[in-house]
Amino acid sequence: MQKAAGANTRVALLTALITAAATVLTAFIGILPQMRQTDRAKIDELTKQVQTLKSPEGLYKVTGKVKSKSNAPFKDAVVFAAPAQYSASLDDNGTFLFQNVSRMPYVIVVASQTGTVHRLLINPDDPTTDSDDLTISYAFSPE
Repeated sequence: MQKAAGANTRVALLTALITAAATVLTAFIGILPQMRQTDRAKIDELTKQVQTLKSPEGLYKVTGKVKSKSNAPFKDAVVFAAPAQYSASLDDNGTFLFQNVSRMPYVIVVASQTGTVHRLLINPDDPTTDSDDLTISYAFSPE
């Protein structure tokens, strides 16, 4: 009888272990997709941050036109935007283009071949600026 009781105890213990293992595995199967979803969201967020570091957002191009007060295109001059690495020659229509610039105010220096220098402030929120001799119209637009 003791042998039968010992065998029944072993069977009950083995059954309890198998049931416990099955319960833990079932719970893990239910939790695993939620854990992976959280991981996926974190991976997506980190990927987005890396892309931001690789290609900075907020870069714009500035296109514009320089005219004299008589509304004639101002040409044969160079336009500079601070910092000095941004410079562009004016074409025959007085048009210029700066690429990969941040959306912020810039001091524009227009230097003609005759030696005349004009300094004007361009602001992304205002599409034109002028001085006594020049009018500059411009637009900031995303790259």
